[in-house]
Amino acid sequence: MISILAFLFVFATVVFVHELGHFGVAKLMGVRVFEFGLGFGPKLIKFKRNGTIYSVNAIPLGGFVKIAGLDDEEVKSPDYEPGESYNSKKLWQRILIILAGPVMNVVLAFAVFSAINFFVGVPGSVTNTIEKIIPSSPASISGLRSGDKILKVNNYTVTNMEQAIRIINDSKGELLNLVILRSGQSKIIQLRAFYDKTINRYILGINLASGPNIRYNPFVSLKFGVLETYQLSRMIIVGMVAFFTGHIPLEQVAGPIGIAQMSSQVAKEGFLILLRFLSFLSINLGILNLIPFPALDGGRILFLLFEGIAGKNVVTVKRENFVHYIGFVILILFIIFVTYHDIVRIFK
Repeated sequence: MISILAFLFVFATVVFVHELGHFGVAKLMGVRVFEFGLGFGPKLIKFKRNGTIYSVNAIPLGGFVKIAGLDDEEVKSPDYEPGESYNSKKLWQRILIILAGPVMNVVLAFAVFSAINFFVGVPGSVTNTIEKIIPSSPASISGLRSGDKILKVNNYTVTNMEQAIRIINDSKGELLNLVILRSGQSKIIQLRAFYDKTINRYILGINLASGPNIRYNPFVSLKFGVLETYQLSRMIIVGMVAFFTGHIPLEQVAGPIGIAQMSSQVAKEGFLILLRFLSFLSINLGILNLIPFPALDGGRILFLLFEGIAGKNVVTVKRENFVHYIGFVILILFIIFVTYHDIVRIFK
C-alpha cells in the first residue's frame, strides 16, 4: 500500500505542477482555460469560476489543462471570445505558456531542495561510526556491528572517512585489517572488500553515521537550492545525451513500473529521500519535455520558432495537431517498450 501511495504522490505531484505552470501563465496572458483538472477519469468534484471548470477526478495521476485554441477547444464554450484564444496571442506569449510547464518542474525541485536545507538541514560530515551493516556483506560475515568505531585500516589511522574509503577501494579485494573500538575496547577484524558494480568500487557493506544536521538561513538555503538544482539538471542532461548517442542502452531506461518500483524503494528510506527523488523526477520531466519532438512541449516550441523565423504561421493548427498526434502515438509505443523491459527486469 505504501508503494502505491508513494508512486501516486511522486507521479501526480510532478505532472500536476507541470500542468499548473501552463495553466497559470495562460491565465496571466488572458487566454481562456476551459478546464483545469486534478487527476483523470470520472469527475468526483467540479465547479466553475471565471469561465474555467476546476475538477477533481477519480484517477489521481497528475492533471490536465484545456487551453482555448491550443487543441481546437474553442467550440466547447458558447461564451468564448476570439481574443481569449491561445492562437490570438503574440508569439512570445505563446512560447511562455508552453515553456511554463517545464520551468515549473525545475522550480518545484528548487523549492524542495531549499526547503530541506532550511527546515531540516543536510547531514553533517560522515563519522567513523558504523550505523548499519548490509546483510550477507563481508562486514556482516566478519562480525562487524552497528556502533563500532573504525580506528585504523591496514595500520593507517583513520583521520577522515574519505581516506578510509580510498584505502578500502585500493585493496582490490585483498585482506584488510580493521582496528575498531567496541564498548571501550579495541578489536582487530579481518575481512575482504567486494566489488560493487553499481558504484564501481570495492566496499565492505557498511553505512557510516553522519554528524548532526546542518541547517542554513533562508538566503544560504536558496543558494544551495539553486546549486543542487543546477547540478542535478546537468547530470540529467549528460545522461540524456549519453542515451541519445547510444552510450546508455534502451533497456536501462525506466518506465512507469520502474518509477513505481523506485518510488517504493526510496519511500522505505524516509520521506525526505522520497522528496529528493520527487525533485529528481520533476527536473527529469521538465528537461524531457523540452526535447524538440512532436507531442512534447519542445515540439510545440519548435513550431513556434518556425513561425517566428518565417514571419507567419506556416503550418495550420489542424496539421500541427496531426503531427503532435503522431508523436504522441510514438511516445506511447516507447512507453510500452520500456514498461516491458521494466517487467523483465523485475522478474530477473
